[in-house]
Order: sequence, then C-alpha cells, then structure tokens
Amino acid sequence: MTTDQTAAQPPRAAILFGKAPWWVLLMEGLVLMALGLIAALAPLISALAVTAIVGWVYMFAGGVRLVSSLTHRGPGFVWSLLIGALALAAGFLLLAKPLLGLFSLTVVIGAFFFADAITSFLMAATVGRHSGRMAWLVITGVADLILDAAIFAGLWSGALWLLGLFAAVNLVLIGASLAVVGVTLRAQGPKAL
Repeated sequence: MTTDQTAAQPPRAAILFGKAPWWVLLMEGLVLMALGLIAALAPLISALAVTAIVGWVYMFAGGVRLVSSLTHRGPGFVWSLLIGALALAAGFLLLAKPLLGLFSLTVVIGAFFFADAITSFLMAATVGRHSGRMAWLVITGVADLILDAAIFAGLWSGALWLLGLFAAVNLVLIGASLAVVGVTLRAQGPKAL
C-alpha cells in the first residue's frame, strides 16, 4: 500500500465509532452508568416502568399503523390493519396487566442480554484489540451471559424484580465500557485505534 493510499484512509476509530468525539462516548457512558445506578435502587419499579414504556410504545406504533393502513389502502391492507391492531392490543395488555407483561418482557430482555453479549464479544475482537481495552468488553459480554442465565433460572420462581436489577447492571457495564473507550480515544489522540 502506498503512502497516498494510507493517508486517504480514515482512522480506525472513525470507522468504528463514526465521527463521535471522545467526550461524546465518555458522556454517554457516564449517563448510562448513572441511569443504571438509579434503576438499581428500585428494581421492581424499574422493571414495571420498562413494561409501561414498552406498552405505550406499542400503543403508539399500533395507532400509527392503523391510521397509515386506513389512509393507504392497497396490497396488504388487511395484513397491515391486523398488525396495527395486534400492536395496539399488545400495548393495551402490557399497560392493563403489567405483571403478566413483565413476565413476557423478562423473556425478551433475556434474549437481548444474549445478543448484547455476542455484540460485546465481537466488539472486543475488533475494537478492543486495537485500543488495549478488550477486557472491559469481554467483562460486559460475560456479565450479560451471567445475567441471562440468572434471568432464565429465576424466571420460573417469580423473581421478576430481577429484570430491573439486571437492566441496571447492564446499563452500568455498557456505560463503563463506553467511558473507557472514550477515555482511551482521548489519550490516543486523533489517530486512535
């Protein structure tokens, strides 16, 4: 590769994190850690709050889909109406029966923690090895897998408050990982990674 080709390539950090300055990653990490600590203070309330937020999102999405379906009749009209009605019903059920909704969301969050673990391991393999901070990403992935196992082990015993606590721990770990990457980018300067 010639010097001209090397000079034309953006730094690896720009490829991995876009054009976000180091301080944006640091601030995002600090905010996520603070939110995680707040959520840890009242895990059942945090879990029920997540259920309510998801319920409202489904209600809004279902309503938008119904209005959109009614204004744009065409191929798939009936299916679009059905999807909108199902989203509206799901949102209503999450709000009307929050504990039952919390059980369902606990299963979904368990799946999210698994996907987040895989993503953390992949980031460790790409970003971490270049920044020297691979351990933080691996720790986040391992913690996600531990939380995932605890969710599915405790799910059947009625420990739904675990969802709020685990979401809090997950926020703190993701925040810590982002903060460490931000500080590393700051220390390494514009040619980081």
